Formats: sequence, structure tokens, C-alpha cells
Amino acid sequence: MHNLCFMSNLSSEEWAAWVQAIGSIAAIFAAIWIASRQHRNAVTRERGRQVAQAKQVARLCTLFSTQLFECLAETVDACEINNRDLVGHQFSRLQEVIEFSRAVNVAEIPGNALWPFMLLRVIAAQSRNYADSFLEAAPPPFGYLQQRIEKLLIEAGKANHEVVAAFGDEIGSTVLKVNEQARV
Repeated sequence: MHNLCFMSNLSSEEWAAWVQAIGSIAAIFAAIWIASRQHRNAVTRERGRQVAQAKQVARLCTLFSTQLFECLAETVDACEINNRDLVGHQFSRLQEVIEFSRAVNVAEIPGNALWPFMLLRVIAAQSRNYADSFLEAAPPPFGYLQQRIEKLLIEAGKANHEVVAAFGDEIGSTVLKVNEQARV
């Protein structure tokens, strides 16, 4: 080191200062790199969380939509054969579907799926009202109930189609929607 100091006309104290300065600059760059990497990792984790949450909302909405549609269709079938027990079973199932729909946070539903989802909730509530009237009646008005539920089934089919179309492939398009929102 002593020979190096003489060759460059720097004293050992000056060399020490230079080495310290270079070390400080390297430490600053290392700190910037570490902070940048931690930020990228945090952004990646957050985006992953958002994608997982969007997939969950898609699953819940499409499951509710599909279950309601199937329940209404099976209620119509039970009315056709005048089976009060089977109609009662479908109404119990309808109540479970309604309870299930409450697990969905509507604030997380994308705009193009919100209206049909809410329409399905209204259809479910209206079906539940028909169920209460039907179960109280003696003799049970199967024809009347079948007509009412068939009308709701048509509307539920349209709304179901819109909900499923809004989410598309729940893995593909939902991820794209979340990524687009993250870019904005």
C-alpha cells in the first residue's frame, strides 16, 4: 500500500478517504437496489392478492348465479309433477342460495357484473316470497307457482348468462381486469 501511495502521490490517509468514499457510494447503490427490490416484491405480492381476491369474487358470483338458476329450474320441474315435498326441498335450497349470496361483497364485483348479480338477488327474494305463499296454501297452487317461477327462471337465465360472461374465464380475463386496474 505504501508503494501505491507513492506512485500516485496520495498519502495513506488520502487513500483511506477515497476507499471510504467509494465504499459509501457502493453502500448507497446497494441500499437503493435493496429498496427497489423490496418494492417490486411488495407490488407483486399485492397484485397476486388482488388476483386471488378477484378470482374468489368471480367464483362466488358465478356459483350463486348458477345455483339460483338450477334451483328455479328444479322448482319448475317439481311443480310439473305436483310434488309438494320436492318443491319444499327446493325452497330450502333457495334459502341456502340466498344466504350464500350474502357472502359476496358487492363492492368487489366489477361494474359489468354488478347489475345482473343484483337482479339475481331480487329474483331470489321474489322466489322466496312465492315459496312462502305456496307453502301456506292448501291445496298447493302448483300451476300458479310454476308460471311465476318460469317467468323468474327466464330472467334468471339472462342474468346468469350476463354474470358468467362478465367474468369470462375466471382465471384468464379476471386476471387481465385486475392487471388493467393496477396499471391505471
